[in-house]
Amino acid sequence: YADLIANQGAKPIAEISEAAEAVVLAGYISDFKELQTKKDKKSMCRFLLEDTTGTIEVICFAYAYARFAPQMGEGVLVCLKGSVKQKNSDEGPDSEPEFEFVVSSARKLLA
Repeated sequence: YADLIANQGAKPIAEISEAAEAVVLAGYISDFKELQTKKDKKSMCRFLLEDTTGTIEVICFAYAYARFAPQMGEGVLVCLKGSVKQKNSDEGPDSEPEFEFVVSSARKLLA
């Protein structure tokens, strides 16, 4: 599936080194969990996205999940657009930065 991912213009997960907007990632979904928002009980999800270079934690808030839920699920190959956020900015200066990806749109690549 590496060729299919490469054809999407997706950034390799291993190359993520800073927070950024308008990022395209592609890979397989694993550890998929559908959750409910605390405030209004709307559906959202969290999962891991894995490509041939690495893995990143992904969150899809309710506003995006309502539109793109049919495109996401365990084992699905997807192309995601969104932003990269740094998770552990309060850690010490010697710690490796950790990132998560926030979905703004999703497209299933394979059934």
